[in-house]
Amino acid sequence: MNSNDLKIIEDLINKARNCFEKNQIDEALSNLIKIVDIDPSHSNAFNNIGIIYYQKKEYDKAISNYEKAIENNPNHKEALNNLGIVLKDNNQIDAAIEYFKLAINIDGSFIDCLNNLATCFYLKNKNFDAMEISLKVLKLDENNQNSLLTLSRVFKKLRFNQYVPEIELSICKIINLNISTAREMGPISMNMLSLNPILKKLIEKNIHDLNFDINEELKKFIEIPLLNILMSEIQILDFQLESILGKLRKNIILNIEKIDKKPEIEKVLTSLSLYYFINEYIYPISKSELKAIELIDKKIINNINDIKFFDLEILILSLYKRLNEYKWSRHLTDFKYSKVFKTHLLDYYEEKELRKSIPRLKDIKDDVSKKIRKQYEFYPYPRWDRVNYSGTDVNLRKFLNLINIKIKDESIINDEKLDILIAGCGTGQTTVITAKRFQKSNILAIDLSLSSLSYASRKMNELGIKNVNLIQADILDLDDLDKKFHFIESTGVIHHMKDPEYALQKLCNCLLPGGIMKLGLYSKHGRKELNEFKTNMKINSETNEPEKLVSFRQKIIKDHEQNLPSFFSSIDFFSLSGFKDYLLNVHENQYSIDEVSKLLKKSNLEFCGFEFLNNSTIVDGIKKENTNFNEKNLKDWNEYELKNPNFFSKMYQFWCQKL
Repeated sequence: MNSNDLKIIEDLINKARNCFEKNQIDEALSNLIKIVDIDPSHSNAFNNIGIIYYQKKEYDKAISNYEKAIENNPNHKEALNNLGIVLKDNNQIDAAIEYFKLAINIDGSFIDCLNNLATCFYLKNKNFDAMEISLKVLKLDENNQNSLLTLSRVFKKLRFNQYVPEIELSICKIINLNISTAREMGPISMNMLSLNPILKKLIEKNIHDLNFDINEELKKFIEIPLLNILMSEIQILDFQLESILGKLRKNIILNIEKIDKKPEIEKVLTSLSLYYFINEYIYPISKSELKAIELIDKKIINNINDIKFFDLEILILSLYKRLNEYKWSRHLTDFKYSKVFKTHLLDYYEEKELRKSIPRLKDIKDDVSKKIRKQYEFYPYPRWDRVNYSGTDVNLRKFLNLINIKIKDESIINDEKLDILIAGCGTGQTTVITAKRFQKSNILAIDLSLSSLSYASRKMNELGIKNVNLIQADILDLDDLDKKFHFIESTGVIHHMKDPEYALQKLCNCLLPGGIMKLGLYSKHGRKELNEFKTNMKINSETNEPEKLVSFRQKIIKDHEQNLPSFFSSIDFFSLSGFKDYLLNVHENQYSIDEVSKLLKKSNLEFCGFEFLNNSTIVDGIKKENTNFNEKNLKDWNEYELKNPNFFSKMYQFWCQKL
């Protein structure tokens, strides 16, 4: 090739690069094709042509050009990686893996390619291989987002019998970088913590009630960062750890004068404060602790003008109840521990103010609705902090296809802008996800409880949700709205009403013809063991006194110390509002699938399918056992549940359409 050709090629490369940067894709492609016309062995040009065809979704042409790049330069790692990407995207996973491996053999530190290989292993359900590759990436780039995303997916499927520090560290990063929530990472986190040698020693010491220095005790907890993260964000579903933390709390307040005011110790105390706030102080308090609390409380009251000097004492008192419940809290205008200050006081004051601005449809008159409202005024449920919705704005038709729900008539839900009703929004967790999912839609969310609605309003302000209006209302009064909706969501709601059939009819009256509804109802079979347990309980379900609920829960744990029923591993058993909702709800109805079928027929609703986390995977698994199984047929589901009575242990969640 002569010097003139080389000069022309150099000019064409520069032109192609400039066009590409300006998103002038076709012009860039034209210049690259001219290069390979002059030099048919120009592997970089073939690779770049392949990239453009990939962007244009002309995959066959992309593959052809990547292959030419590799033919001219077998060590072209970028072309090997790019070819693997096209094959992966077209579900040719095994072939993609081979090309990624070839590229990594050339450059073992090729991070993008390593991540692509890990993704392929995950797609092939080779989770340990995916984990190994992802951990290798983190050694090269400690906060690599793609690697942590793959690990967050893999960890949800894996459990270990040996402690691996790199795994615990990775979980911490996944949560701290908001790649996945602490709740989603909860099972693998608890698995790793159960193997953590430091925590195992702490548990062993506490079991034998050995006395040791409080500061040394606290320093040991500093060495377990994952535990501190979990305590700050979620309920910890472990009775042994709950007991250990209870003993730690007791040691703290009884040795308050000895505690070093050091940042690392204050960090553990802050995590404990948030832990007890999240579980709503569900652990019992001894008489000696109550006496210590009273002395510190009086000390602060007697020195109210110097309240700023009691930061550590106040932090420790926050381990026993919300700071707003102390008489002196109104004098606390600033606080050293900002997250505790926000959670305990600023959020409380904001909700109190927001409560005043939430409109009411009309006075609630139904007796059962009044009882339910009272319960959730005392115990808004669920208390939550973060949602991890990583999906994009979609319309309802696309979303139903994603979760494998098929409906007869899609005409009403093709529109991007829908009118949506959330009937019984509680504290707004699912409402936020719906609002993020259908961003162009107008959403009305109603609930009986102002405490729940003010919590929801605060979180929506915090998350920048703009397409939701909140109203205090009873489903029984929806006719007064004089409004129709394309989509209604009401999960875990009408089974708490006096007459669910009548309530469902009220919802149907608000649904446009062809409109879609998502419902959630308790299963009789799924809650059978819980129901049998509840028949022997000796406590009034209408009690709202925290002390009685804490005492009753502790009695359950003590009475069943050796054999606590499996249904008490539920997250609801580890917070006061959850415990009340789960075990002592003032009113609930339960159904069999046959009864659900009759309920839908009476309301002229057609069953469209159950919703699960992995819908198609679960249904495919059932069909392997029974090839005649029809997921749209409730009779088939009824037969399946009778054979697998715990399958719907949480709730029937299903979709239906107004005929």
